[in-house]
Amino acid sequence: MSSHNLKAENGRPGMSAKRHGRNGSDLVVRVPPGTVVRELDAINGSNGFEGLLEMEMSDMKMEDHLSPRGILVCELNRNGQRAEVAQGGGGGRGNVAFKSSQNRSPTTADPGEQGQRRRLELELKTIADVGLVGLPNAGKSTFLRAVSSAKPKVASYPFTTLRPHIGVVNADGKLQDKRIFTVADIPGLIEGAHDNRGLGHEFLRHIERTAFLVYVLDVSGEEGSAIKAFNVLQNELEKHEPGLSQRSRCIVANKMDSGGAVVENLNDLLDELGCQIDIFPVSARFETGVEDVIRHISESLP
Repeated sequence: MSSHNLKAENGRPGMSAKRHGRNGSDLVVRVPPGTVVRELDAINGSNGFEGLLEMEMSDMKMEDHLSPRGILVCELNRNGQRAEVAQGGGGGRGNVAFKSSQNRSPTTADPGEQGQRRRLELELKTIADVGLVGLPNAGKSTFLRAVSSAKPKVASYPFTTLRPHIGVVNADGKLQDKRIFTVADIPGLIEGAHDNRGLGHEFLRHIERTAFLVYVLDVSGEEGSAIKAFNVLQNELEKHEPGLSQRSRCIVANKMDSGGAVVENLNDLLDELGCQIDIFPVSARFETGVEDVIRHISESLP
């Protein structure tokens, strides 16, 4: 985690003939949508929120304001959204404020006040409409390549993706649908991710804000492995955030071009889950079946 000291410009002193000093310019720090701001010093009891004059807060539960890392100050989720997190100091009074009938030429003046100092943590939670979740090597990156112009790394070893990738899906180009939505390739989860095993919370948090989940399951493994993978993913999401596993979702039964038990695994999924969740057989490698998934997502998003 990198650390930066940021300081706004100082104001200028007043001058003769009752001229005010110039105000210092605001320091504007540009951050991407999805940035969460927390105050770290608040852990030690020095929150100092009295200087927060204008701040747009997203809807959240009160308990969400508290974190082991500090107190939540604001979330910036939209382009153009602004929040004031530290207020500059007020200007002092010049000599003329101390002028009186007994003191016609005062030399007394008030200094300007110090601005606020804050220790803030900025955390980026990826915002995407759709989150791809799956065990390592399920084919999430390949699926993202198939539905968008994003080019995440694809390889045949676990944890190929070490940070989320976001692709833009233009349904108009595939389905004569005007909708455009974003898809995030969340790095592979493993059993125990909610306890921070593997890449753990580092990536589970990126799923929290997606409106739709796509479970990418590898159906090329041994019989029954796809259902087991789905149950593991559901369990990890639910333990990370209750209710997350029930968000709008579908299953991509990927690698249908492989041999082995693909037909058996697909049938197991349909028999076990077909009445609860939409399941789409797909070969992301050859881009077959992806249009049905895009259409379903486009129709399901709010």
